[in-house]
Amino acid sequence: MIRWSETFCQMLAEQGYRVIRFDNRDTGLSTHFDTAPIPDFTAIAKAVSRGEMPSVPYTLFDMVSDTVGLLGKLKINRAHVVGRSMGA
Repeated sequence: MIRWSETFCQMLAEQGYRVIRFDNRDTGLSTHFDTAPIPDFTAIAKAVSRGEMPSVPYTLFDMVSDTVGLLGKLKINRAHVVGRSMGA
């Protein structure tokens, strides 16, 4: 949310788009997992290579579920979804 400027969002809205900005987990103005340890990327890669689910506070699937849940709550059946970085 905080990476998308008001000016840019206003320009999209003026083109007829409904603009909804939100931050993914652990970013911007969203919920932060301050008590979760910094991920051990080596351990994660090893778990994945063994076909195991790594021990992480949340996954990309959780982040997608957050987005789908938001769209559902807002009763939006179709959307153009654009993101930056992990939000993409």
